[in-house]
Amino acid sequence: MAEYLRALVQFAGIRRLAASLALMAGSAVVEGIGLMLLAPLLQSLDAGQRAALPMPIIGNLVLPLSAWLAMFVGLVAVRAILVRRRDIQVTALQLGFVENLRNELHAVIARSEWRFLANTANADFMQTLVSDLGRIDWGTYKLMNLMVSGFLALAGVIVAFALSPTMTVTTLVLGGGLWWLLRRQLGRAHQLGKQLSESGQAFFATAMDFLNGLKLIKSAGAEAGHLAEFAGRTRRLSELEADFVRSQSTAQAVATVGSAILVAGLLLFAVHRLHLPTAQLLVILLIFARLLPLGSQLHSQMQTLLHMLPAHAATQQWLQRCRAAAEPQPLASASAPSFEHELRLADVAYRHRPGLPEALHGIALVIPAHRTIALVGPSGAGKTTLADLVLGLNAPTAGVILADGVALTDGRRIAWRKYTGYVPQDAYLFTGSLRDNLLWARPTATETQLWSALEDAAAADFVRALPAGLDSLVGERGALLSGGERQRIALARALLRQPKLLVLDEATSQLDSENERLIQAALAKLHGQLTIVVVAHRLSTVRHADNIVVMEQGRIIETGAWQDLIDQGGRFGDLVQASLDVTPDDQERP
Repeated sequence: MAEYLRALVQFAGIRRLAASLALMAGSAVVEGIGLMLLAPLLQSLDAGQRAALPMPIIGNLVLPLSAWLAMFVGLVAVRAILVRRRDIQVTALQLGFVENLRNELHAVIARSEWRFLANTANADFMQTLVSDLGRIDWGTYKLMNLMVSGFLALAGVIVAFALSPTMTVTTLVLGGGLWWLLRRQLGRAHQLGKQLSESGQAFFATAMDFLNGLKLIKSAGAEAGHLAEFAGRTRRLSELEADFVRSQSTAQAVATVGSAILVAGLLLFAVHRLHLPTAQLLVILLIFARLLPLGSQLHSQMQTLLHMLPAHAATQQWLQRCRAAAEPQPLASASAPSFEHELRLADVAYRHRPGLPEALHGIALVIPAHRTIALVGPSGAGKTTLADLVLGLNAPTAGVILADGVALTDGRRIAWRKYTGYVPQDAYLFTGSLRDNLLWARPTATETQLWSALEDAAAADFVRALPAGLDSLVGERGALLSGGERQRIALARALLRQPKLLVLDEATSQLDSENERLIQAALAKLHGQLTIVVVAHRLSTVRHADNIVVMEQGRIIETGAWQDLIDQGGRFGDLVQASLDVTPDDQERP
């Protein structure tokens, strides 16, 4: 609770929070004054004087009935104005707090190291961004209502105490006893909130697995098993929500019945023991008739607040984890790294997580500018891991990477990414049009520049053939395009960044021979214009690379041109011999 309130105060600021509290207190004070003035009004009516009867209000001060009624109406109007301003202020505070929390979480995720993100399930982030923040929104709304109800209850208690201290103290004692009877429901609400967070995480993991693997699931006819698992997750969430509603309803039912008993008992006590005047008794009963339901509301709002706290705690944990994994930001004063001569990896090692074996060790490699380098080797050799280091996505756990002699450490590694373009094996296209996807890489690109990039990526012809051209929709993740079309659009998007280093990670491994030929032709045109690093399983795709780097078990075991490696008869020769997509003619010197 303390952490949540501290975060709310830190967001709102003292002045803004004080203004909100002042409006809450002001509206409650005006309502209290209105209640106090009911007693003399009722006395005047009870005496049968309905005209301009002078009536005492404070000491010897007297006012005619018409003036009193005008004052009462004025108080109602003032209260209405204060309540309106209060509700607007409180709602803005609630919505702003949750919006800020959502944006902050999104920002720290975006600024986290890729190593951390790659080892974190997307379902965990979705649970926090969608479910937990939704609960925090509702819980904060209930907190605001709780504060309003608290001020109204305090104002009512003060007025009641002024009219009858004995009756007020008795009511507070009995009402406190009723709260004590319901104390376990508060602890139950917090426990159910914890269980809901845990079950929500499992639900999102199941849902994400189902959606990501839906094609495989349908092709295997395995829908029934996944549907049963999903139904179990949703049933558990429903059970927890129902348990909370039952707990809250039970507390409210007990509070309602208990309040009715208290009101009846207080009426008997006031009539037979205190002998209060009728007008005063009616005002006190009106106050208590409002106070006791307010007590029930306070308990219900407290339950909702406690039910929400585990969601806020989980969100804070993710914020802390992401901040701990934050990548260094480039300094405004630091000069951008250059890449005119070479990129050098000096005794580089990398470990995915502490405690795991090194995925790369002893990597010594020079990548000359404007050359094409190929990384080949069996699965698990470390090719993609090395490509991620070259892109600046991850930092080496040992050794150093230098661009033109300048170490790409701290903020320079992040700035280095401005010089890079990336095309992965499974190209991701954003939902929208082809134009949207291209402009994502370079928002200021002109029509001519867009088409130039499409030409360089061998994608211009198929885009021209589309009915809407550049404005054609690509569907979710590019589902409306073929695999080859997606890859060529991804290549055009990367080229629009005007990179000095282009990395293609298995970019043609899933394509047919025709689409592979088109991309290879596009890369051949780019040869010498920029530095290209190709990660490949199909060895035929790297035949014309300037340098081929053969990797195995996280080490570089051979480097050289295609024919030189063939002539050496080493590991690369074995890979070529075993490769099904390389013909015997490919192994001969041209």
